[in-house]
Amino acid sequence: MKIAVFLPNWVGDSCMATPALRALRLHYGKEANLIGIGRPGPCKVLEGLPWLDTVWTYRPRGRPNLLSRRDVVSSLRQAKVDIAVLLTNSFGTALMAYLGGASQRVGFGSDARRWMLTDSIPVPKENGKKKPIPAVDYYLQVVSKLGCDPSNRQMELAVERRDERLADCVWDEFGWSRERPTIVINSSGAFGASRVWPFDRVVELSRQVVERLDVQVLLHCGPGEREDANRAAIKCDSPSIRSLGQSTTKECVDLPLGLSKAVMQRARVVVSTDSGPRHIAVALNRPVVSLYGSTMPDWTSTYNVPEESIYLGLDCQPCYQRKCPLVHHNCMKNIESERVFKAIQKAWNREEIWEPNDSQDENLKPHRTPLPDVA
Repeated sequence: MKIAVFLPNWVGDSCMATPALRALRLHYGKEANLIGIGRPGPCKVLEGLPWLDTVWTYRPRGRPNLLSRRDVVSSLRQAKVDIAVLLTNSFGTALMAYLGGASQRVGFGSDARRWMLTDSIPVPKENGKKKPIPAVDYYLQVVSKLGCDPSNRQMELAVERRDERLADCVWDEFGWSRERPTIVINSSGAFGASRVWPFDRVVELSRQVVERLDVQVLLHCGPGEREDANRAAIKCDSPSIRSLGQSTTKECVDLPLGLSKAVMQRARVVVSTDSGPRHIAVALNRPVVSLYGSTMPDWTSTYNVPEESIYLGLDCQPCYQRKCPLVHHNCMKNIESERVFKAIQKAWNREEIWEPNDSQDENLKPHRTPLPDVA
């Protein structure tokens, strides 16, 4: 049996889809051929997991070495796929599955695409609006339609040895100790400015953490946030506070997703906005402090190590806009660094923290010294 799985379009959503992918594999067994179909980022973050046999990476209009929508349809027909599982809500992915000839097409009947699905699942609603349920459960509902067991809701990612070596290069380049705990701060997000924690707050928190705790602070960034993260590290002016974007190691300059996974895995605590890096950290069972601006926790609640969520609950929240429609951006600006610091203390002392498996390097084990009480 061949099963095509259309993956979510965002890195964080793909992390939240991992329980559904695992449930599919367990239900259909090794005999089934599972094909993952998605954008480059979501496909990349899933590397190392054992549930997909093949991955097709595409762009809607195609690019060199990437499939276009038309190519996906052609490949589906050639592969003679039996089932198409749609973890996406778009009309376009449903059309690809329909034209690709999959005899069974399963997904939520949203976006006027119900007629293209053989198994259409009603979108959960409350008072006429979409009911805010965690995305983990949302994806599990899709595979449950096929008889998969939805009981395991733990997100999961794999960090490969090549990724760990990239993180080793960064630590060595910065002159950092493997034994000294590291706090990772991710203040941005690919979605838009509405989820960004202000520059001054990042600097304040970084200085507080280094001054009050014996830690290293790594400012995480993707290629689009490199300039701001580097600027914050320069302003902090401390060898214990560095930006991931400051690495000049050849393999790290492009800031690959594998590197992000590796640095999240070795973090003692991760502070992140509601973005892809937050979900990577949660899926790796790190203690996480999550900062919410234009979004709310209801849609992205998780079932791994409990997070410390900071959501101010202003009258204008959540707006789900890329930019603050009221311009003031108070939902993020008013999250004070001291409040985040206290949340770090609480997250640090959680007992349910990730334990490396036996195959991993002893040097990668997290520093487990209890966090001292700080006034």
